[in-house]
Amino acid sequence: MRWSYVIFIDPRDRNLVKARNDTTGLIEYSSRDATETLQYALSALMNGGKILLRQGTYTLSRSLVSNTSNGVELYGEGNLTVLRLADSVNRSLITLQSVRDWHIHDLQLDGNKTNQAPNSTKSNAIAAWNCTNILVERIYVHDCRNYGLTFSMCTGSKMLNNYVNDSGANGITIDDQGGGGGNVVQGNVVDGASDVGITAWAGKDLLIEDNQVMNIDNNDSPYGANTHIGMMAEGSTLGCTRVTYKGNIVKACAASGFSSFPGANAINTDISVESNQISNCGKCGAYFGRSTGSRAQNNIILSCSLDGISLGENANNNTIASNQVSGCRTGVSIDTPKAVNNLVASNKLAGNTVAIKDLGTGTTISDNTT
Repeated sequence: MRWSYVIFIDPRDRNLVKARNDTTGLIEYSSRDATETLQYALSALMNGGKILLRQGTYTLSRSLVSNTSNGVELYGEGNLTVLRLADSVNRSLITLQSVRDWHIHDLQLDGNKTNQAPNSTKSNAIAAWNCTNILVERIYVHDCRNYGLTFSMCTGSKMLNNYVNDSGANGITIDDQGGGGGNVVQGNVVDGASDVGITAWAGKDLLIEDNQVMNIDNNDSPYGANTHIGMMAEGSTLGCTRVTYKGNIVKACAASGFSSFPGANAINTDISVESNQISNCGKCGAYFGRSTGSRAQNNIILSCSLDGISLGENANNNTIASNQVSGCRTGVSIDTPKAVNNLVASNKLAGNTVAIKDLGTGTTISDNTT
């Protein structure tokens, strides 16, 4: 059996959206509403299975929801298969709740943000909550009012090689505030967002690797924030723990390229920012505040308007080493006496207006070239 169901639009029958059982060959369900047909097929796969969406544009009148079916593969014929959110739905295109072993790939997801409420914070392309082993790959996501892709309280899940364009808030969000962890965000392109390109919210044991983030300068955040940050480690009551940002290319952000800065009652711990290329950002290349035991190593940071690397309040016991910083106001800046016991070593800091500014307490500075 190749597929459990094939979903297609039948132009010979009033453009009805039909679900064909690939075992029996029978049309089991048809509707003018694509959501009804897709929901029927999902509900029938209690023990898993494959759903192929043939090329065409499927307009969803509400969120496609799965909270019982595990082991589902949902895929299309690349960008020729489009799931488009209908006007004024203000919900996600696909919602997964407490399921496992899903694989979603080779689709185009159109959030139709122009025709959603400006303050809608639940309008995403894919929102997975409390799920395990979810794989989302090769999806073209665009024009979502809130987030492009978001995993909340998910475990062992991956976002790979997706293209996320023009999100109202964040392009990609991993939220481990209430649980989960051990997820991977790799090989994605985030082009255009208002708040953050890729963010970890209380992320835990998270790898963010080999992504490209650019043009984070939109101004249509549903939160009214428009923070314009390329990548971020954040949280409210909990900070991030053991999050690695590696090999990413970040450019053309209106604010900072990277920021490790949780809420006032939280601390980020063991954040690794390594071997990234950050350039042409409106504020800092990389900023650390309320962060401890973290590292910025082997990064190339070029032409950022403020500091290449900046340490603020409660940035303690961090290592800034072996980075190349040029074309910035300050190469490395420790901005406050409340930044304690940090190490700045073996950085190449030629070509900045000021190489190092140290207002910190107990800073160790060694072997930098200026």
